[in-house]
Amino acid sequence: DEFNNRLKLLNKSEMIRMEELNMDHGSDCAREIFTWCMREVQVAVEKKLIDLRDAAVLREKILGAEEHMDNIYAYTDQPVHFYYIHFLCLLSALYL
Repeated sequence: DEFNNRLKLLNKSEMIRMEELNMDHGSDCAREIFTWCMREVQVAVEKKLIDLRDAAVLREKILGAEEHMDNIYAYTDQPVHFYYIHFLCLLSALYL
C-alpha cells in the first residue's frame, strides 16, 4: 500500500492482517485497528506510562472515532434513495 509505504504506520505482519480482512471493503479493518488501539492503551496503563484518567479519556476518544467510522460505513452501505422513489412511482403507475 502506497500510503503505508510513505508513512510507515503498520509493520509487515499488521499489513498482512489488514490484507486478510480485505482492507478495501467493509469496516473489519477499522474495527481491528480500533481493537489494537484499545489494547495499546491497556498496555500503557499496565506499564504505568499513563494514569487511569488519561486512559479513560483515550478510550472515550477511540470509541468515539469507532462510532463515527461505523456511521460512515453504515451510510455508504445504504442504497441510493432515488431508486426507491422511482420504483414506487413505477409501481403506482402500473397499478393505476
